[in-house]
Amino acid sequence: METVVDLRLAAGLTQAESAARSGVARSVIAAYEAGTRRPSPMMLTRLRAVARPRPSGVVAKHRDQIIALASRHKAHRVRIFGSTS
Repeated sequence: METVVDLRLAAGLTQAESAARSGVARSVIAAYEAGTRRPSPMMLTRLRAVARPRPSGVVAKHRDQIIALASRHKAHRVRIFGSTS
């Protein structure tokens, strides 16, 4: 079973970032992680959603590989456009 701390660490977030993205106080996140409070199923869904990697983060992480792949196909000045909902 995934824990609140597992979700947060896998996403590379601090408690403050996780709290800000999920709309709860940092102390609530800390209580979930310490086991002194238990998140509701709805809150776990929210925490999973904020822990999902953002597309811009994934692109930034793989920037060099993207550029190398584009270069091998003679593409230059690659731009990525789009949105997710």
